[in-house]
Amino acid sequence: MVDIHHEVRCDAPVEVTFAYLDDYRNTTKWMFGLSRFEPTSDTVRGVGAVFESTFAVKPISLSSTIEATGWEQSALIAFESVRGFRNSSSWRFAADGPER
Repeated sequence: MVDIHHEVRCDAPVEVTFAYLDDYRNTTKWMFGLSRFEPTSDTVRGVGAVFESTFAVKPISLSSTIEATGWEQSALIAFESVRGFRNSSSWRFAADGPER
């Protein structure tokens, strides 16, 4: 199993950053290698939202169905695969000042 840890600081309020990353339509814009991220459930955010995803690792593409397993406004987004390529991810958000 591979664990990837990455930390980013952003010059925007945490609420703005969270809203951008929580919008599934932006996911392929910011997640390197992700070529498809489409909702398959009635809900598109929060616990229980389900997505079909494809992650390109040249020369192959890995597909999986993922479900949101954790969600807290401006603090956490977490996913677990339920079918296909096994993966999990969690994204934590914390302000380190009024504008960051």
